[in-house]
Amino acid sequence: MSTFKIYPIRLGHSVQDYAFAVAREKFGQKTIWFMHGCFALKNNQTGEVTMMDTGSRHWTEVEKYNLPWTTNVEKGPTLTEALAKVGIKPEDVKRIILTHLHHDHCANLEIFPKDTPIYVQKAEFANACAPSPAERFDYTCLPYHNCPYWKEHILQFVGVEGDYEIEPGLKLLFTPGHTAGSQSVLIDTEKGQYAYTGDMYYCERNITEGIQHGNCMSVIDWQRSHTKIMQTGATPLALHTQSTFDVEYYG
Repeated sequence: MSTFKIYPIRLGHSVQDYAFAVAREKFGQKTIWFMHGCFALKNNQTGEVTMMDTGSRHWTEVEKYNLPWTTNVEKGPTLTEALAKVGIKPEDVKRIILTHLHHDHCANLEIFPKDTPIYVQKAEFANACAPSPAERFDYTCLPYHNCPYWKEHILQFVGVEGDYEIEPGLKLLFTPGHTAGSQSVLIDTEKGQYAYTGDMYYCERNITEGIQHGNCMSVIDWQRSHTKIMQTGATPLALHTQSTFDVEYYG
């Protein structure tokens, strides 16, 4: 069985109302830093690199095209620059796992080799192709911008249905709720098992109290997925939570 080191790749942050992170909280009470980035895995045995999501667009593009979302407000690095800080080049990446197809999780695919397999749940792809009006913003199905970001890469997609083992020590978990086809990733490390949960969780209270955040398409599915993740016993890694980026690597 393989073990991995998990590198959080920080690209920046935006500021969100706390009620966005914890459902049923009052708006306007306080704000949180909403982190943007992704994760890189290095296989301790083979050295192979796996990307878990590919982050959001760089702030220069957001400003240039006046895109209707704010990321990297502190003018953070490009993904290529951020990966270089942990000794990874885009051409080193052997596979990509997308937890879902929202714009801040699947931008920058063009920097990786064109034959890199991209693992996506079939349910997520179907939903992203015909999202509900409430979801069009997050999937970037916008009439004034050439989106979605994944459209040029669909022939690289590896469609997955439900839980799926990529290799011993690296497993996909079907965890819908935030979107219809969201997935998480179970990773074995030398210091135990971690679960990268994509957008299941926005803050610690989502995890510790089982309270969903304010951006779920199905609360029932979210609760079921939360229970499924907790039952694995793995340590959750939440992308948008500030504390996730306080360490150099996990494992």
